[in-house]
Amino acid sequence: MQVHSLVYKGLLTAMNDPHTPAVSSISSTHDHTTSSSLHLLYFPCFIPSPMMRTFTLISSVAVFILGTQVLAAPMELHSIAKRASACSTSVRGPSNKDCLENNQGTNITLTGHSTISSVNVTSIPSGSTCNQLVEIQVLHEVLQSTKFCNLANHMRDAKKGLSTDKILKPLTDILNSHENLNFVDNAVEKKKKDVVEKAMKGKSQSSEDLTKAVGNYLQLTNGTSSDIAKKLDDKLADVVKDAEGIISGMDTKSAANRLKKNNLQAAVDLAKKSTTPVTDAWKKVLSFAPHS
Repeated sequence: MQVHSLVYKGLLTAMNDPHTPAVSSISSTHDHTTSSSLHLLYFPCFIPSPMMRTFTLISSVAVFILGTQVLAAPMELHSIAKRASACSTSVRGPSNKDCLENNQGTNITLTGHSTISSVNVTSIPSGSTCNQLVEIQVLHEVLQSTKFCNLANHMRDAKKGLSTDKILKPLTDILNSHENLNFVDNAVEKKKKDVVEKAMKGKSQSSEDLTKAVGNYLQLTNGTSSDIAKKLDDKLADVVKDAEGIISGMDTKSAANRLKKNNLQAAVDLAKKSTTPVTDAWKKVLSFAPHS
């Protein structure tokens, strides 16, 4: 309570002279080896009455006490899921907890300059982040390039109550499945997005160690990621079948519905031109990602 006493004295001083800063900076050390520096800002102003001064004192002490309790507790980020975009729709990514299934998971660690290794874990490892092996950005690029986003738009127009989120859910469920999730060293995980993005575009990349570490990770998990890519292709084929089902059940008595049907059929024809788009895109990523 030594720190609280200092604050109290400082506030009393401010009450006597409202133009004097109550507390500028206080360093406090908590019992649980948590150190924090609290900066309470006092804006000089005239306090006209004792009642207002008393209210200010009570409020400030309460805020300070609550503030120390908040700062003493570490922020829990493990349950926060990432968000990403696919077909202009925000979709949920994985949280750290998603990488554990029945308290079992895999952690990809950086054991050398570009050397990686895989270890089994039973809890969230420090210094690692849950990562989608085949990332949402890969699916997004495929959906755009193969006109599946266009197909989803026309499916929504043709069927009342259907949303892009609902159309994409079987795909995002695969991306967030335990099979597609690994804990990955933070530095490697952060670099992976850039490496995959450039690889999808066929761009040359640097030969720095961290870039190679990403490529080594992708090579290590090649079999699993290729299976995931195939599953995504299968689900895209199911989306096309769903669209064809909508077409066959449409009432075309009105001119508006006939137009919607024609637009949806044209979108289906475009989408069917690519039979294994995710697999093809992922093979390109594996080919262009540098590794040692």
